[in-house]
Amino acid sequence: FESRGFGVCSVAMQGDLHRAWAALLREPRTRPDVGSVVPGARLRGLLDGDMDGVIALYAEVFGKEPQFCPFGAEPAYHERLRRRHAGEERGVHFVIEVDGQIRGLLGGWIREKDVHMPPKSVGMDLLLGEELRGKGISWVGYRRVVEGAVPLGAVWIKGTTGQPGVMHIARAMGRVTVGVDLSRDAAFPAGW
Repeated sequence: FESRGFGVCSVAMQGDLHRAWAALLREPRTRPDVGSVVPGARLRGLLDGDMDGVIALYAEVFGKEPQFCPFGAEPAYHERLRRRHAGEERGVHFVIEVDGQIRGLLGGWIREKDVHMPPKSVGMDLLLGEELRGKGISWVGYRRVVEGAVPLGAVWIKGTTGQPGVMHIARAMGRVTVGVDLSRDAAFPAGW
């Protein structure tokens, strides 16, 4: 595929949710409060009035980095997000506020009837503004989301990413790569 100009733009990773939970409980990077990592930051549950800030973050991040989610800055996708958060699907969602602005989204959608991984799975959403990246916040977010997904009956955890740091966390939770997405605008270097 590389000879035809294609490369890997993201990988799909999945694993057992209870194994992931056990791994996160042992991981010291999941314990700090977000505010101790980034001064002025606060992790809290997603509220109904947060969607404008969440949509603005999607537009900002994926407008600059479309290789990680080609449709992430599209208005049609933003409307889908609004419908999902309005209650069409269950989940566990948090935002990170910095100085009153939403700068992160950490969430998991509960798939009640997962065709690939029955009976239930949680699909992860992780979106951080540039100033929050590389500080270990993803570890804290994964712990919070998995902690909330376990009592909702999810058995599997899955998601796709083009970010090496997220892949590292997924592997630490026992998730394995089960698929790849190809694109001419590959996020991964050749031969990854």
